[in-house]
Amino acid sequence: MEKNIKTGTFQKDIMAGSRVLVIDDQVSLAKSVQRLLGRFKIDVSLAHSGKEGLEILGKEPVDVVLLDIQMPEMDGIEVLTEIRKRWTDIPVIMMTGFATIETAVQAMKKGAFDFIQKPFDPDDIVSTMVLKALEHVRLLQRYANLQKEVQDRHRFENMVGKSRPMQAIFRTIERLSKSETTVLITGESGTGKELIARAIHYNSPRKNDSFVAVDLGALTENVVESELFGHVKGSFTGAITDHKGLFRMADGGTIFLDEIGEIPLKVQARLLRVLQEREIKPVGNSNTISVNVRVLAATNKSLEQLVGNGAFREDLYYRLRVIPIHVPPLRERREDIILLLNHFLQKHTKSDTPLKFAPEAMEIFSSYAWPGNVRELENCIERLLALADPGKVIQPGDLPSELRSGGVDTINNEPSLSLESYERLAILRALDEAEGDKDEAAKVLGIGKSTFYRKLKNHGISPKRNKS
Repeated sequence: MEKNIKTGTFQKDIMAGSRVLVIDDQVSLAKSVQRLLGRFKIDVSLAHSGKEGLEILGKEPVDVVLLDIQMPEMDGIEVLTEIRKRWTDIPVIMMTGFATIETAVQAMKKGAFDFIQKPFDPDDIVSTMVLKALEHVRLLQRYANLQKEVQDRHRFENMVGKSRPMQAIFRTIERLSKSETTVLITGESGTGKELIARAIHYNSPRKNDSFVAVDLGALTENVVESELFGHVKGSFTGAITDHKGLFRMADGGTIFLDEIGEIPLKVQARLLRVLQEREIKPVGNSNTISVNVRVLAATNKSLEQLVGNGAFREDLYYRLRVIPIHVPPLRERREDIILLLNHFLQKHTKSDTPLKFAPEAMEIFSSYAWPGNVRELENCIERLLALADPGKVIQPGDLPSELRSGGVDTINNEPSLSLESYERLAILRALDEAEGDKDEAAKVLGIGKSTFYRKLKNHGISPKRNKS
């Protein structure tokens, strides 16, 4: 039975340190398999009855089971049934000297990973059977680890924000943790709407199933219907194969419809039917298909205004807006800016000596309007990390010109196209003209003192500031 068996380095790494349980009432054969697998540094336990094998499984971790079918008292099929009930992820390779098609089919129906007939070739049991099963185990472990990593990353406890609006959003996500309710997330571009959607999914009962995100603004009117609901071969020019569609891909999980305000009117009726009836009809197919999908939607547009203009169905709007969540722009939650800055520094820093910021640079970061919101802030941090030496103290001169100028286009010497930027620039210029006197600056602008002081706070301009 013994012969020279060749395996690659990667395969040896997978086998070394693995644990295999051999359950066979033939003592000599079980020991022979033990010696064979031992050459690959596989730890092998032996059991000579089904009962003994189950006892070992209950006491020690096992990666793969080699199980004989023909055994007294408790046969292999009975043992396999019990293993599948209690240890669902352990691959079980069935062994028998009396193989029939019926036996093999029965074993596979009961959940056997593979089937081998005695007497077997050493190459079959090592290079093919056990190695394949161990690779399967490693893939399952890797998937489980990745799934846990993704879930941990999107736990709402890990989301950044101490401002009152963000804390209210976190509480809403927590309350939704056992819900299947449809949610509509609104807010400007770059505020983190998809991050909120992922947090809702990964803190919900569907967290172990798919999260499928689709940007409806990136799909043309001709393809959006097919992409969402699928199509059958030949239903239109270019449909050379069947296409499942994103709703069926998300079956059992969550679909995130970003930029929902961009969906064409003719498709809105079909989407409404999905929300009402939980079924879709692929393009070119007269039959409906049931889907079990939770729908989350997001938009940076006013759907109420679109409804008023006749560009969005009112019934669909209320179907989507069961739970509304509004994500405020960064300029309305300035207390989160430094938290986000430190978060992105930690996220993107690859050296042991992170960047540091001079107080004056921090002041500019805090007072800038961030028209691109959180996305713009993260891009800014990535840019600084890419250009600055590790451990450098960032000074105001190291910051992008638009930050230093408070939102001014330095090429044209004009404010960026934002009412917020224009207002901030007017305040800074008034302070300059008044030489830092806030009461005098309020007079220059022709507004009351209380209004001016409120605007200073809204723009994050320090009351101690004497010069712009």
